[in-house]
Amino acid sequence: MRYQKITLEILIILLCLYYFILPIQALKTSPTFILGDSCVPMDEEGFIEYDFESSVAPSLSKVEVKILNIYQLNNNPPLLVVNISVSELNPNINEYEALIVDSIEFANQTCLLYNKTEQYFRYNQNMENLLTNGFGGFYLMPNDPVDINIVKGYIDAYTSWSASVEENTITIEINNDQAILQYNDQGILIKEEIKSAGQIVSTLSMVVTNEPTISFGGLFALFFMMAVFGLVFIQWNMKKR
Repeated sequence: MRYQKITLEILIILLCLYYFILPIQALKTSPTFILGDSCVPMDEEGFIEYDFESSVAPSLSKVEVKILNIYQLNNNPPLLVVNISVSELNPNINEYEALIVDSIEFANQTCLLYNKTEQYFRYNQNMENLLTNGFGGFYLMPNDPVDINIVKGYIDAYTSWSASVEENTITIEINNDQAILQYNDQGILIKEEIKSAGQIVSTLSMVVTNEPTISFGGLFALFFMMAVFGLVFIQWNMKKR
């Protein structure tokens, strides 16, 4: 009887943890960066790593894009703001450092503001410079679902370029060059090609994203179920004796 009482107490404690601690954690990890019919496809501190190949900058091999913070700007219309840092891999120390192009440091730059419901989309001018240098620029798209026509609208309205869209690929005509950007269904840039005179001069290809497949809540639920089955198994063995 004493053993059964202890196992019952353990089960009650696990239930309390599940129903009280887990909802608190869910408040921290659930997607809260939603505005209208769109949301940010990555969480803060998430990152995207790209392989970079270029005939113009052969010494640069990897680029990392990291989400610094996401917040809502309450103007008219209200906007989601995504701050992103862009870094290059230093092979000598095997660490990422702020990417510097034309003496402009791009780390900690606000690069994306949008409200898909209002068809409002703006990118920081520095990120456009990154695009023309082949290091990317339009790294994230509003999703739920992904609609890159909003980027075409921005390019047509605020730049001297032109753009065409086919499914999740946008082709941007930049003077005599082309930037061809492909996105996955989450709205994350997976590949970019820069062409000059019809020849590919640089390629940016996604190699890894910081998107955990099992959340803390999922791990806790898995642990909880294992504990419950363990207790049931122990109880069953005790009854057999």
